[in-house]
Amino acid sequence: MRPDTNRPNRTRGESHSRLIRVLVVPLFFAAFAGSARAIDEVVLIPKSTIKAPGGRLRGTIQSESPTEIQIQVGGTTQNIPLDQVASVRYDGQPATLTLAENRESSNNLTEAAELYAKAGDEASSKPFVAQTARMGRARVLAELGMGDAGILKQAIRELTTFTQANPKSRHIITALELLARLDLQQPDPSTAAKPIADLEKVPGGADRAATLKALLQIKKGEFDEAIKTLDPILAKAAKGSPLRRDAMLVKAQALAGQKKFQDAENAVREVIKDAPAEDAATRAPAYNTLGDCLHAAGNNKEAIVAYLYTDLIYSKNKVEHPRAMAQIAKMWHALGRDDRAQEAIDHLKQEYPQSPWVADAQAAIGK
Repeated sequence: MRPDTNRPNRTRGESHSRLIRVLVVPLFFAAFAGSARAIDEVVLIPKSTIKAPGGRLRGTIQSESPTEIQIQVGGTTQNIPLDQVASVRYDGQPATLTLAENRESSNNLTEAAELYAKAGDEASSKPFVAQTARMGRARVLAELGMGDAGILKQAIRELTTFTQANPKSRHIITALELLARLDLQQPDPSTAAKPIADLEKVPGGADRAATLKALLQIKKGEFDEAIKTLDPILAKAAKGSPLRRDAMLVKAQALAGQKKFQDAENAVREVIKDAPAEDAATRAPAYNTLGDCLHAAGNNKEAIVAYLYTDLIYSKNKVEHPRAMAQIAKMWHALGRDDRAQEAIDHLKQEYPQSPWVADAQAAIGK
């Protein structure tokens, strides 16, 4: 019989090698692809003290706490302080969580709240992801609540539930701080005492708790005590840090309460000077606080200008914007221009119809 010249002449070694390629290699790449997908990512803040390629750490998050994230990168475990973390993305997190974050960043808060709720349900078997989603929803509700008293109460309920269920979450400091700030806006601000006390006990939360305690003292008219609470914080807080910003703005309110108006104004202007022009998170509350200090000093015309910065330039800050609009109405009333005051209230009602600031402004001008 003639040999088949079209059939390749394979040795036993070649056949074995081919079997490896057919059976083993695909399994190897499948396993590698699976491990490549199973990656959590921690994005570091700009100029972080943690060195990582591209400012990102990719691996498996082992644990989270109020002070740090522990992540395994290759064969090494690293502890990343939370003040060095800009954001976290989890392996297998639902697409709805990413979409919720995008909606929040684009200021579509109502849809973001719905998506966060859905993401929390979808990630119920992944504790870190579920906590992030539920905290996101509470945070958005809190912002929406500044324009709607009903939503504000819902935000307080959800934050209270979150803090009770997740006392060791990496979000616990933010949750307690936000809860205290919402309580401070209530008719009885003393309800903030509990979350402030709880925050003080959390590792890394004492300085923030002190700032909030000073704010509560100011609400009670205890201006000297507030200054004593704040000065140790300011002595050690890094320039430009959120902690120093918040403490300085609270101290300015205390100084105004002591009738040290120029010192109060100087403190606020320092915060404004140190913040980039696009930093609405800093500049909106700073300009509102400046307006409060100028009003306390009797400079209502200058106070209107300060509030207008928030109204016209930093209106995306939904916590500070309605407050600025209400204060503008009050300043016009104080200047004897009730026509302009009513225009400001009408504008406020149009943008924030359910906001408690509407009633506050109307009561101030007697309407």
